[in-house]
Amino acid sequence: IEDAEAPGFARNFFQDQEGNLWFEFYSSNTQERSYASYDGSNWSRWAVADIPTLPPTSSGPSKPLLYEVDSEGDWWMVSYSGIHEQKVFKVSDTSFTGYDTQVFPLSWNYNVNLGVDCDNNIWTGTNRFDGTNWESFDYAQTGFSGSVWEMAVDPTTCDLWFALYSNSSSADYIGKYNGTDFETISFSLGNNGSAVGVDISQDGIVYVATTQEGLARNINGNWTFFNEGNSPLTDFVTAVTITSDGTVWASTFGNGIARLVGSTWTVFDSSNSPVLDYTYHIDVDKEENIWVRSETGLAKYDGTDWEVFPFDIGRFGVNSITEDHLGNYWLSTQHGALYWDGFDYSVFNINNSNIGSNSNRAIHIDPINGNIWFLHGTGLSVLKRFHVGNNISGLSFFDANQDGIFDYSEDVRLPGQNILLLPDSTTAVTNNIGGYSFFPEDTGAYQVVYEPSLPYVQISPSTIDTFFSEAPIEGINFAVWSENIPEGLSIDIVNGSLVCNNGANIWVTFKNEGFLNVSGEIMLTFPPEFTYEDAHPEVTTLEPSQVTWLFEDLGFMESRTYQLVLNGPDVDALNQDFDFIAEMVVDGNSTSQKVSDEVLCSYDPNDKTAFPTGESFLNYSLLNDPIQYTIRFQNMGNYRAQDIVITDLMDPSLDLSTFEVIASSHEMTTTIDAERQIVFRFNDINLPPEEQDFLGSQGFIKYQISPKQGLSDPTIIQNSANIYFDLNPAIVTNTTENILVETLPTVSTKHQEQTFKALIYPNPSSSEIWIEWPNDSEPKDWHVEVYDIFGKLWQQQNTTLLKQRISISETGFYILKIQKDDYYQIEKIVVQ
Repeated sequence: IEDAEAPGFARNFFQDQEGNLWFEFYSSNTQERSYASYDGSNWSRWAVADIPTLPPTSSGPSKPLLYEVDSEGDWWMVSYSGIHEQKVFKVSDTSFTGYDTQVFPLSWNYNVNLGVDCDNNIWTGTNRFDGTNWESFDYAQTGFSGSVWEMAVDPTTCDLWFALYSNSSSADYIGKYNGTDFETISFSLGNNGSAVGVDISQDGIVYVATTQEGLARNINGNWTFFNEGNSPLTDFVTAVTITSDGTVWASTFGNGIARLVGSTWTVFDSSNSPVLDYTYHIDVDKEENIWVRSETGLAKYDGTDWEVFPFDIGRFGVNSITEDHLGNYWLSTQHGALYWDGFDYSVFNINNSNIGSNSNRAIHIDPINGNIWFLHGTGLSVLKRFHVGNNISGLSFFDANQDGIFDYSEDVRLPGQNILLLPDSTTAVTNNIGGYSFFPEDTGAYQVVYEPSLPYVQISPSTIDTFFSEAPIEGINFAVWSENIPEGLSIDIVNGSLVCNNGANIWVTFKNEGFLNVSGEIMLTFPPEFTYEDAHPEVTTLEPSQVTWLFEDLGFMESRTYQLVLNGPDVDALNQDFDFIAEMVVDGNSTSQKVSDEVLCSYDPNDKTAFPTGESFLNYSLLNDPIQYTIRFQNMGNYRAQDIVITDLMDPSLDLSTFEVIASSHEMTTTIDAERQIVFRFNDINLPPEEQDFLGSQGFIKYQISPKQGLSDPTIIQNSANIYFDLNPAIVTNTTENILVETLPTVSTKHQEQTFKALIYPNPSSSEIWIEWPNDSEPKDWHVEVYDIFGKLWQQQNTTLLKQRISISETGFYILKIQKDDYYQIEKIVVQ
């Protein structure tokens, strides 16, 4: 311990390339910095006056921080300044060299909040970034007498509200911007009070966290305060967050966090939860779970229960938690940015990345392009397209002003467009946000080709040359335009596996293919044997067997996926089929879709189904009807699956030009290679294991494809898929079979069933099943096929006997398909 050698507090120290230790001291008596080095035996000291005088900043004389001593013995110093002046200096003996660190023309670097407005402009303080240019608003323009501590957007008007922090009792505490003019709003916060947080509900009610008067609420210009006098809140409210259903969450300095629903308060503190009494941040993920710090890590509240994730919180000091589109989390800390998948985390700091500072105050993820913005005490950093790998990527978009340049505020991303890569002859299909990606195996010259289908015409060149090496190639964009866009709405429904005594996922995806925004409602009807558990987003109305969501402003080519979670029935529902119906209503016009499935009590969660879009009977469908395939997957391991890849080889009888992705549970990319293999890539999905999150461990991809023209009658199409969880061997799904015919076989009538019906016994059985024709006296040709519940054909027999034995060696559920002349009979059997 070298107390006697220290002329103050040791604020910083490091080791140079010669092994000497360097220190920076700060004296509480003199308020001056000094510097020292120690070679293991001797000390050398310098005062600020001993080094060349650095230029003054706008706030007065420079007070440099010593950060590094290089191999030449030169000192590298940083002079703190909130605004952009020279801040990096190299000191050599009696001279210094200043380096301008300005990158963006921000009016002020010391900001504590990031936000985004209705036009997807990034805001930090009163600096605005439109994707290309920065614009800064100074005091003369804003009139703000305090620093911007937080920003929120009014969803009803798109006005921006700013919480203004100031120690002056005469300061304004709320700023507002309507897109044209700034204004300030004052209310009394006592001596040296300040605003430190702001959020706005879906119906435009403004809440402000203050340091003196608790939580302030503004309804149509009328302010109400919740504090120690009339609520469980303290006078010092540190943050406020509002979920989509209007629930208000406030964190306090001393009383944990509080929830306000209507007029009812609920408090969570150290006495009844893992919440710390002194809480400074509340974060909400995309499923509207509440996240806060706990004594031993991070705590999540799902509306019913708390879950604690052990985390080395003391080392990092988490400031905020932000969930990305893949369901993983970014944590802003004082010692770097953390990327956390619920199990492990990676740290990004100045030692291993180009991030601007280890001190992260807030993180914003751009929902349009995936860029991640990090707010520091000295500016901003942006990480573009995280984890995209070595690929060739870009966008297909509707170019509103026909200038060939993608404009975030005006142009529209186009899904379902085919982009060709030559010479590989690989086709990429743009996803729901218009993006595509190729993953070439070899370096070299490539051509990216796009020929738009009607009604679109090309604005940008149809062919772009590029050279692929070791680095990703981004921004190969294709612009199209059309004078006439036909109106169109679509809806689709997919169910997860229906397992007895377990939860079930139902996904509804709806899309607007027309040019004008639409609003309406989504209704999902489910069987009374199932009960409501949860929904994302929260439903607008809930009835015993139906939920309804209201939606607004569904844009051109925009699709949304809503998820319903149900509790399934018990084993009494075995062998029963259940219907789920999704309906979309816009301006009195309705479109709907139904899906049917049976409850299983023992199942393989990785399966594939194939259903024709038109009429069908058994496996038979018409030659011209498209087929819809659904591949469902579930992580049955004991650890998260970071990447999932599904490969699906298309039958030669299917027309690849008609391929269309309908819906998926997670974001993914699609390519089709020259060998007719479709590849669905769920990169960075981080799918949790079944034992940790049964419903969250599931996913799906659904697509449609048509048969080729001129096929013979009948044409049999069989298909299976390979599912890869990370680097593990493939899981092969069951094989689907579709028999394409010109005319469907005759469907059995009730009279035929009464006259010709075969007896199936015993059922259940231990191994042997008998099929008997009690109403026949003369032998006739008949045929029986045995399938498992996943569609796999186990055996088949042709016979003329009036009584035939079928042997099945493995236990499970099976389906018998029996045909005699034009009579068909289907029976479900159990071998146990």
